[in-house]
Order: sequence, then C-alpha cells, then structure tokens
Amino acid sequence: MNKPVIIQSDNTLLLEVDNPDFENARDEVSPFAELEKSPEHIHTYRITPLSLWNAAASGLRSDAITETLKRYSRYEIPEVVLVTIREQMKRYGLIKLTKSGDALSLFSHDSLLLSEIVREKKVQPFIEKVHDEHTIGIKPNMRGHIKQALIKIGYPVEDMAGYEEGDPCPVRLRDVTSHDHEFIIRDYQRSAMNAFYKGGGPEGGEWNYDVQNRGSFGAGGPRALDAVLAKVGPLSITALLATIVLLFAFQGRQILAQPLVIAMLAVPIALQVFLNSGLAYLLNRRLGVAHCAAAPSALIGASNFFELAVAAAITLFGLESGAALATVVGVLVEVPLMLLVVAVVNRTRGWYERGATRTASP
Repeated sequence: MNKPVIIQSDNTLLLEVDNPDFENARDEVSPFAELEKSPEHIHTYRITPLSLWNAAASGLRSDAITETLKRYSRYEIPEVVLVTIREQMKRYGLIKLTKSGDALSLFSHDSLLLSEIVREKKVQPFIEKVHDEHTIGIKPNMRGHIKQALIKIGYPVEDMAGYEEGDPCPVRLRDVTSHDHEFIIRDYQRSAMNAFYKGGGPEGGEWNYDVQNRGSFGAGGPRALDAVLAKVGPLSITALLATIVLLFAFQGRQILAQPLVIAMLAVPIALQVFLNSGLAYLLNRRLGVAHCAAAPSALIGASNFFELAVAAAITLFGLESGAALATVVGVLVEVPLMLLVVAVVNRTRGWYERGATRTASP
C-alpha cells in the first residue's frame, strides 16, 4: 500500500486524502507543519521555522518529527528537509527570557550569540542594559516586543518569565448540560488547559479548575496534589507487586497441579473479553461515537474488575482458597488480553473514524 505523504524539497508536504492512513498522518503532521490548502483530494502542508519552533515549544523533538515523516513518506525524504528540521529545532531554547522580581532578562550560554543579538538594530530599542556576556536586561513592558524582534531575526525565545497575576475571574461550570446530560470536559479542552498550565512550571500559566467538584483547588493547589501523588505512587506500585507475588507464591502449586481447571477458568474469560470489547467497539462505531470515547468503552466492557475480586476473595476465604485461585487466574489471563485490546483499538483508529464519520453525517 502506498504511503499518504509526498515530501518536497521546498518543505511542502502533500497528503493524499483518499489514502487509508490519511487521518493518522494528518494528526501526526499537524503539530509541526502548517496547513496551506485543503482541496478535495490533496492537502498541502508546509514546514516553516515558526511551525518547528512551536513544535519545539510544545515538547516535540526533531528526531520524533523525522520518524513521523519516515513513517508516512511515500518516497525518500529530501536531505534539505531533514537539515531544516534539525537546524531550526536546535535554535529553540538557545535564548531564554527570565524574570527576577520585576526585571526581565535574556539569558544564553552562548556568549557569541548574545553579542550578535546586541548589535541587531531590530533588538536594540528593547535592551535596557548588558549585565554580562550571558545576560541582557530588557526594558519593562517590552516582553512581547523583544520576542517578536528575535523571531524576525531567526531566534525564537523560550519564555520562562511566567505570567502576571491578574484579577480573579470566578467561573463555575454546570453539572449537567441543557439537555440534562452530565457535563464533562472534552479531551481537546483538557489538552488546551494542560498546554497552558505546563505542569505548573514558569513557562506555563495557572488555572484553578477541579475536574471532580467543578470548583477550585484547595489552598495547596494542583502542585500540592502532584506532590502527594508523587509520594503515594511508588508505594501503591510496590503494594500491588507485593500482592501479586504473594498470590502466585501461595497458588503456584495449585496452578501447576491443575492445568485443566486453569484452562476451564481461562477460556471463558478470554471469550468474554473478546466478545464484550468487540461488541462495545462496533456499537460505538455504528452510533458515531468519537474514538476517544469508544476505546475506554471497549476496555470497560471487557473488564471483570479482578482487583476487587482478588481483595474480596482473600478477605473472605483466605490466600490459599479456591476463590483466590480463580481470581489469580483471572488476573493472569485478563491483563495480557486487555493489552491486546488496547493494541487493536489503537491500530484500527483510522478504520473506526471513517465509519463513525459516515454514520454521524446527515
């Protein structure tokens, strides 16, 4: 099968709309290339310095972009395109905009680069003082101006100065929609918030939205929650692994001594996982449900919640009981099957979305 992308030496990408891999290629190319034209059969994207700098700012690396192009390119990628990607991506982060108190500064480890910037006429109106060979003071209220000027001369700024705290603007989201459905934040909205927040780092903003109670975070904020989760995470993983090791230690002899019983337990579980997940996935496609909702729907439909069954069996009947054996076999069988379901759902996204789109169309 022909791949969907033709890459030209002028940094344009031609995407074949009728190719089965079009949706996947479009989704993976969009973060680092700009859409120029979208007629019926061929969409034209262009890789520009600005699109590459934006990709770098979002966390993409040049090797990841190159791998994406190799995966979808019909022909060999022109060397000039690969060089452009490497060279432009390297420029992002060479210069950082930082803040100390109310003072803005440009910082770079490359002293020669900063000396070159100081001599640029487009940049000079915004420079207040050269502190040393690695730091330049910027005039107050010229943050946007200096960034635009540097972009024009080919040097994007990694902005680490954070945001100014403004007046609070309380907003409370509805619990239900106007059609009496549960109100939820959509994936692209959550992605936009996370992109703005940037993990609470200086390059990101702040937001006080609590997905659970539709209100604001507590006094500690999301950083406090992240700190607690960072401490609890390793403990929970250790406890889970210890539980699994103990289960198999106590049930190992029975598993080896009763292969027929194990098979009688495993086969129905496997059939149930494949039947329920497949039925849920196909029904979602038939009803035009978005792939991002259909994938977890298939997993939930297939899941037997064996972690709850294991806890109940051990509590009520003990580690060496037949009930505990059945739940151990359930975990042993279900986990790899669920991973297989995930792989199938991910690989069939293009097929799913074509069918879902046709179904949803009037």
